[in-house]
Amino acid sequence: MRDEVLTYFFRSKWPNGYCCSRCGHRQAYTIRTRKAPLFQCANCRYQSSLTTGTIMEHTRTSLENWYAALQLMSRPGGIHAVQLQQRLKVSYKTAWSMLKRVRMAISMMDMERPLFGSVQAQLGFYGDAGRQSLRKDPREHSIIAMSASLQSLSKKNDLLMKAVPCENLSLKSLKSPLKPALFNTYKESLINPVNYLKLKIANPAFMNNRGMPAVLQPLFFRNHIAKRDLAVNSCPLSLEVDNRSLYLRRVISDARYWINHTFHGIGAKYLQLYWDEFCFRLNCGNRPLSAHHALGTLCMQAVR
Repeated sequence: MRDEVLTYFFRSKWPNGYCCSRCGHRQAYTIRTRKAPLFQCANCRYQSSLTTGTIMEHTRTSLENWYAALQLMSRPGGIHAVQLQQRLKVSYKTAWSMLKRVRMAISMMDMERPLFGSVQAQLGFYGDAGRQSLRKDPREHSIIAMSASLQSLSKKNDLLMKAVPCENLSLKSLKSPLKPALFNTYKESLINPVNYLKLKIANPAFMNNRGMPAVLQPLFFRNHIAKRDLAVNSCPLSLEVDNRSLYLRRVISDARYWINHTFHGIGAKYLQLYWDEFCFRLNCGNRPLSAHHALGTLCMQAVR
């Protein structure tokens, strides 16, 4: 089991073989006198472990527990901290911290990937408890779901979801949301399956009652759309009802259901991380790489 764990993290950190983070040399000596192996560069003699420079650095959690946590988190529907605590037999604080670090890795990757092509957006909300009112509840947050057609890269669509705290927001929700029991096989849709998902929190100043003014949309979307495509996506938040917008509304409904069903609701402070995790699960369902391997790759990337 330990050899399997070490191989998993080694290949996640260095998929093309060892590479020194300081000089780029490809050869290293392995020092096995410690619990976790050290790798010493054959050129500059810099020593690093598998967790050096990653979200796992400076934690006392064993690689075996990290491996098990990523395996459990990659399962359809995910896992919450209490369940992870019981499975790994660790404290709740440790379990919660592990899940938070993984979600932060997902969010960091999300921030570095803009949308390309023709972008369409849809407005929704979270935390209204089924109320249909124009007046804002303090616990409500708006959600902007954006679908981008990647004509230059593929024929599939990318989806970007943004959580936006705003004033006086309300939107009629769908009555029959999809129950996302199998996130890794999310194939029921009104358009092509999504290719990529993101979640970010925007400044509430961008919102005006139930919508985002056209004059403010470029300021909001410039952080989420590639610069070369900003000109053709100056106002992607459309009010037109078509197959694409209906699909985005269903995705918003599914995201709300997943957060409420799995975690029984999330507060504003960490809500963004859970939107990112939901989108990550949909992304993995449309890629050959499994969620477990994708999580390993994200967690072993260098923290900037």
